[in-house]
Amino acid sequence: MDDEYQNDEGTSREHIWFELKEVKDDCIVGELTQAPYYVSNIKEGETGVYPFSDITDWLIFTKKCRVSPDDVYLLEE
Repeated sequence: MDDEYQNDEGTSREHIWFELKEVKDDCIVGELTQAPYYVSNIKEGETGVYPFSDITDWLIFTKKCRVSPDDVYLLEE
């Protein structure tokens, strides 16, 4: 989040959605699927590289199912 939206501890995060394009060793490549409210340096439709440490939650939609952290083992099948 931009500085003016940070809380006193500097830990504020905006939860936004990306379409996953690629998984690398320490990051993902994703296309932003919505316009952020509190982050001015990225725009809907842009593709960027984001470290795993920036990811607070995730869901992966496949043709067969939805995969969450609770059932990630399904990706190995």
